[in-house]
Amino acid sequence: MKSFTPSHPGMANSATEIAGMPNVTDCDGTASVSLGFPMNEFNSGEEQFNMSFFIDSYEVSSERTTYIDIGFNIPAEVLSAHAVYHAVWATAIVDKIANLHHYVINPCAELWPADLNGKAIHRSNRSLGNCADARWGTWAPGADVMSTPAWAGNPFGRGVGIVSFIANVHYDNPAEQSGIIDSSGFRVWYTPTLRQHHIDTISTMTISLNRAIVIPPGQQRWFLTRDCVLDVQDQETGEPAELHLISVSYHAHLLGKEMYTE
Repeated sequence: MKSFTPSHPGMANSATEIAGMPNVTDCDGTASVSLGFPMNEFNSGEEQFNMSFFIDSYEVSSERTTYIDIGFNIPAEVLSAHAVYHAVWATAIVDKIANLHHYVINPCAELWPADLNGKAIHRSNRSLGNCADARWGTWAPGADVMSTPAWAGNPFGRGVGIVSFIANVHYDNPAEQSGIIDSSGFRVWYTPTLRQHHIDTISTMTISLNRAIVIPPGQQRWFLTRDCVLDVQDQETGEPAELHLISVSYHAHLLGKEMYTE
């Protein structure tokens, strides 16, 4: 029997004590009561497609941090084939790992001019896409852009008024380097075989643009809290409905260290 090496010298366990310790390879007592539902998979019988969107060679600013908007058109052949699709899964395609911090994707009701597809959208042109405030997908390192269960999908297509996207992209350039060209993007797996439910998103706390918040100096921990009361209704009938929560995500920058949802 190998001896147990303690973290504190002089407190070694005896052979008898070691023999009486639980066998960590015996998982019968810790097995899950039930398994969660699978995510990001096509169902049997669903038509399976994927498409990719790329930023068109954007030169990252040499400033420490930069936010830009990028427009993406859904390909014409996709929009013309079916009125509505369900996105099943979406993942990030990261070109400049050291610089791409996160992005937020919103749906748009109008196609971007061809010369703006994949390009940075100036504020004066943002209205061209007729974009909604709702989130269609988000990404930060370690996360998917979008995830779905087997019974629901994230809709897009002319039938739901989503023909393009706008992505708010955050670049981080701590070394303030020049000449960095980024061609990141995202890939979407989708099906025209519609599932039972559409997915939607809600934001319970968005404080990044609140300049009235002042964090007291010298405190180790300081919290912001918010209650969110939902009146859930069926979008078609207006009748009371149920909300089935499938995921929760968090995102913070330099001062954010803890986040909780109850």
